Amino acid sequence: MKYPAFILLLLTLTSCEQAKPVEIETPVEEEYESGVVYDALVKNVISGDFNGDGKADEIIETLISTVNNKSIDALPQLEYDSLVAIIYKRQPVLSLRSKDKDIPELIVTKNTSFGLFYAKNEGDLDNDGADEISVVIDWADWSQVNSCVVYSLKKNKWIVYAKFDVREWQVSQNSNFNGFILKNKKGIYEVSTFDSEINEVVKPLKEVLVTASNNL
Repeated sequence: MKYPAFILLLLTLTSCEQAKPVEIETPVEEEYESGVVYDALVKNVISGDFNGDGKADEIIETLISTVNNKSIDALPQLEYDSLVAIIYKRQPVLSLRSKDKDIPELIVTKNTSFGLFYAKNEGDLDNDGADEISVVIDWADWSQVNSCVVYSLKKNKWIVYAKFDVREWQVSQNSNFNGFILKNKKGIYEVSTFDSEINEVVKPLKEVLVTASNNL
């Protein structure tokens, strides 16, 4: 995250539809003096059929402090440096959870983040009858350099299906942004990625797939 407003993107309502924000109304951790104004963090709710049972599933973004086991739902209106310090102090775990007992929790990261910068139901990328999810983490740092990670639920276990470099400005500076993964005219999935610090390129999705050995 590099922006003062906590617009963490997104809520996917249907397959391949980009997510829309859902606001959490009140903060749960009052660690500052009275009168401080809090900004609610926007949490992602992503819908789709992620286990291939033909039924609509819903997974919800959570950000839980490992210090007090409380949900981080809002942060005070402070300078960005101070917000980064708060996140480092609370050491949150970022995950995606479902009320469906057949869908396990997906731990996205145990490192310092504000949540998700981007999330999207990508539809069924591998033709197995279940949808995949792509996410970009909103790291507590000062960099625009990031990675898009695609997750797939296989045999009741989330695996990394694909991973590739992205830049956050691809989203923030493009009002017509449709996603990092798109189909070309031939029906082949492609990703918008980078081959160096500055060169944006388009590659076939198959070139950024993660091997099974990397998911052990």
